[in-house]
Amino acid sequence: MTVTEAPPRPIFGPITIEQMRDEAVTRAVFSVVREACKHSKGRFTVAGVAQGLASGEMLLYGVLRPPSATLDATVVARPRENVFEVLVAGPQFDDVAPFMELLEKLARGARCERMAIWGPPWFKNHLPNGWFMREVRFERVL
Repeated sequence: MTVTEAPPRPIFGPITIEQMRDEAVTRAVFSVVREACKHSKGRFTVAGVAQGLASGEMLLYGVLRPPSATLDATVVARPRENVFEVLVAGPQFDDVAPFMELLEKLARGARCERMAIWGPPWFKNHLPNGWFMREVRFERVL
């Protein structure tokens, strides 16, 4: 790598039901979702996420790292009652944190007035300004 070359940036985007019709994609996605769900302390499982995606209740986003295009992280979200809830993020939150502003735009596009994410107190160190702890979740007014 020369001095002027920067490492490729991760890519963030939606993962659709149509894309997951490919069995290899589904396996890869749910492998990452399974690891991320482990941080939810039993609140979310792969089966629950699959059901939420199939019903259209939940949305799925992925973080790819070029050039190999491996799926590093996933975000499972649910727009509900004017709140864009980030239900599952990871397995490493550091892979998802750079995309919180993009998720904010998606939340606004879904006509949500707030965002919420559940996680440990140290999430505060990785969230952009404007997030505050409310009970056991972080919220942001949009």
